[in-house]
Amino acid sequence: MVLIVVSLLALVGGVAIVAIVGSRDGPKPSPTRRRAATPADAAAEAFRFTDVTASAGLARPQSAAPLYGNDAMTAGVAVADVFGSGRPDIYITRIGLPNSLYRNNGDGTFTDVAEAAGVGGVDPANGSHAAAIADVDADGCLDLYVSPAQQGRSTLYMNNCNGTFREEAAIRGIDVTPGSAEFGAHEHGATFGDFDLDGDLDLLVLQWDQASYPEDRKGSGRDGLCSARRRADAPSPGGAVERPESPNRSRLYRNDGKGHFEDVTASVGLDFRGTLAFTGQFADLDGDGWPELLVTGDVCTSKVFHNERGRFVDVTHELGVGTDENGMGSVLVDIDDDGHLDWFVTSISHPTPRHRCETFGPTGCSGNRLYRGRPDGTFEDATDRLGLRDGWWGWGAAIEDFNDDGSLEVVQTNGMREPPPPPGNAVDRFFTPFATDPMRFWVASGGRFRDVASRVGLGDRELGVALVPLDFDDDGDLDVLIARNHLTPLLYRNDTPRRHRWLTVKLDDPTSPGNRQALGADVIVTAGGHRMHRRMAVDGSYESQKPAEIHVGLGDVSGPVQVEVTWPGGHQRQQLDVTELDRTVTVVRSDR
Repeated sequence: MVLIVVSLLALVGGVAIVAIVGSRDGPKPSPTRRRAATPADAAAEAFRFTDVTASAGLARPQSAAPLYGNDAMTAGVAVADVFGSGRPDIYITRIGLPNSLYRNNGDGTFTDVAEAAGVGGVDPANGSHAAAIADVDADGCLDLYVSPAQQGRSTLYMNNCNGTFREEAAIRGIDVTPGSAEFGAHEHGATFGDFDLDGDLDLLVLQWDQASYPEDRKGSGRDGLCSARRRADAPSPGGAVERPESPNRSRLYRNDGKGHFEDVTASVGLDFRGTLAFTGQFADLDGDGWPELLVTGDVCTSKVFHNERGRFVDVTHELGVGTDENGMGSVLVDIDDDGHLDWFVTSISHPTPRHRCETFGPTGCSGNRLYRGRPDGTFEDATDRLGLRDGWWGWGAAIEDFNDDGSLEVVQTNGMREPPPPPGNAVDRFFTPFATDPMRFWVASGGRFRDVASRVGLGDRELGVALVPLDFDDDGDLDVLIARNHLTPLLYRNDTPRRHRWLTVKLDDPTSPGNRQALGADVIVTAGGHRMHRRMAVDGSYESQKPAEIHVGLGDVSGPVQVEVTWPGGHQRQQLDVTELDRTVTVVRSDR
């Protein structure tokens, strides 16, 4: 079968399938029936994934015992070339067990070196949520931040550049005050980015703050339950905006360029009170070079802050976003290659369409959102038009080209587990289906995305949390890594038959040693007249970090391919032609 992809949302061609019913000894066979393959049939044939978790050496559980409720919202992964081998290494966080740093052996296997490296965690009993990796002191070696779980404290592991690390969070200005709220710290978000464009990487940490609740706001323009909660006659979800004995721990720390941090949250205009935050991303939405801050939040608290040359202003409602009732995972990508970033937010939808979501506490279950970016910088809700609403209890996600045909796919992991309540309890009926959520793999077909996960080898039905796309075996296609709550992670190797060309782009900016990987750069790859817009970023998904590289599928283009880089700040542009495809190319900044 030959697939010809016209565009992201174009129809994928199919073939007829012949079905013969009956047998020699049975009733008279019915006539041969021929039917056209459905769009999902054709889409599913273009992908194949294989679970290689055990053979890769990753089969170790995330926690020592089953986790329920609020403790079931975690299982973190950060992927980066920690040891400078050119291959992606994996850091996995845990509860009740030491964290793992898996060195990539280059043969499809990994070895856990966390103990020898000194990054197993300072308090495994409380455990860890998210991890983020960056060179914070500009010495050429990647350092590691790990956010705390329960009553734990923040940790910042500085790389000794010899395979070992030292913990220095307190002396480098990172708040280490243990969480005092009922459910502890719950810092699910950890993101590095250069928000002030000074050439080094600042640190954003976000807390799902169960002690805080959103204030009522009139005329917000949000739909569904988010709008209802802000009507003048609607009651507050309950509780105070913030309890003094349990302050919100969400913070933005400014890097001084040498790896020392200062809490600038208030001074730059960020107010996280009343925000049950999960995932943060920095991205330039309006093309002025300054990255905005996008935050997913529970209970109608997702926000967008406009960056006004180092200060932030809340523009959520003006941009037409924030209607997601339970924003958790986050992906920023130009999904239709029109030059404007689109925002995919994972949330909660119930498998029973007519289920009364009011039975679930303070929020509803209207599903995911795909906010499509407009030329004027605002967004429109394209969720239903693209078929991406129903992912059940969503967490991590990625939007990438998994078969290198030039079209993007959407993968999402999901699930939730609550302690067993009394039989017949309404909450029990609400939560039961989420304990066996099927993950999603949506493929563009016939103008919409169609889920084919179970048909391409992505069959996980457990509680998946973090999700990272990576090429762990260096074969030119993207694999999928999922961290699961309580269980072992899952590493799905991409075994899709090789049909198309590809290119992986890395960046090297010697002029900014504090951000040498050029996080925040804009990259355009032009192949066969098709311009693909990408951003150099490692943030997003949920409790996840992906490698600092851009993988682009080129379809049947033979070359040359043009790569255009707009370096962080949006002022310096650089172009080059790539004639040799199916390889990784590193673009070194040149201002000439």
